[in-house]
Amino acid sequence: MAKMIAAGSEHYSAALPTPSPLNDDEMDSLTMPTYVAIAERDSLAGGDTAAQRARTLPRATVDVFPETTHSLPMQAKERLAVELPSFWNEAEQN
Repeated sequence: MAKMIAAGSEHYSAALPTPSPLNDDEMDSLTMPTYVAIAERDSLAGGDTAAQRARTLPRATVDVFPETTHSLPMQAKERLAVELPSFWNEAEQN
């Protein structure tokens, strides 16, 4: 894993610009169900501040994962493997 991360860091270059954060009007216009998973520690998304902002989305499910970092998908894969399909199924029903 460390070799893969090192190689990616050394040889990867983003070809596209980084998207800017949505403003309040753009956030309010999002009407689709949205699942937001945020790491409790070392979150690249902004931790508690990002979670609070995400909760303003009209149809958001926001989960802060305890004892996780920006590697959340690897650290919480078992929980995400349950929660994401459940979220998708519910979103399809509504």
